[in-house]
Amino acid sequence: MTGRARGPIIVLGRPHSGTRLLAGLLRSGGVFLGADLTRPQLDSWSMHGQFTVPLLHARLAVHSGAPQDADLDHLARGCWDAAWPRYAGTASRTATRQDAWGWKCCETAFVMPTVRRLLPGAVFVHLIRDGRDVALSGRGYFQITSPTADPPGWPQAARPRDGAGGPAPLGYREFSRLVTFGEPEVRRWRGIDLDDVRDVVRHRYLLQMKAWTTAVTWARRDASALGGGYHEVRYEELCTSPIDVARALFRRLGLPWTATAGAFLDRHAVSTRAGRWRHARLSGRETRDFADAVAFGRPLLRECGYAD
Repeated sequence: MTGRARGPIIVLGRPHSGTRLLAGLLRSGGVFLGADLTRPQLDSWSMHGQFTVPLLHARLAVHSGAPQDADLDHLARGCWDAAWPRYAGTASRTATRQDAWGWKCCETAFVMPTVRRLLPGAVFVHLIRDGRDVALSGRGYFQITSPTADPPGWPQAARPRDGAGGPAPLGYREFSRLVTFGEPEVRRWRGIDLDDVRDVVRHRYLLQMKAWTTAVTWARRDASALGGGYHEVRYEELCTSPIDVARALFRRLGLPWTATAGAFLDRHAVSTRAGRWRHARLSGRETRDFADAVAFGRPLLRECGYAD
């Protein structure tokens, strides 16, 4: 396994939470995020498809209790070796000597303990956004509520190297259900038939809120064992007080502040993106669905500081 003196800085959160803004900020501050970035999301495709997704699948899609840490650790080593060459790219010789490196992959929220055991210096930066804005993002059409066919480029063949073990690759539909519910083989939830596309669409805001609560709950629960290696950042604060929030984060991560990072925030941090749910225009049916979503998410919204 290729290693570095300093552990990675890993950006995670529920998709559509603004992790691209945070990843762009870190990148502008000199953090190497991989040679295989997706555009415009700034995900490392290899760390997503060859590393995180197989680990997530192994941890969540089990049928007889949670796998042992030793099994996950064995799988993680094989996945890491498979993902590293594409992640590092042609810059591998110089990238391995950089002090600041890492990647963005939202679903790392589900596998932080395994990643930390593999990379003891790993630091996780969890971007949390108001679940109401997340649920309404893209009109609620992403992951579990998007088309069930695998999207272009979905890593069907992403698997650890031979001998690393672990489950076979999973399709995007199964992946989306796993990250929504945190468990396999959910076919119905709160009366919603997940195999009925029309039923899913009718309740898409409620399903997105469920996915938000699952991702945030898993990350915050596992963070208790990570000590100082876990940091939460509120998207709303990053948008409304960008320089203060970013400088504080850079200090916690041991990163020097740069004029380039400040210029990036000047261009991309927009205060009006916070609380957009208040101005959403919804049909009658959508209004009822969104009300159900807010009622379901209210306990965690309050816990995270999002008042009614």
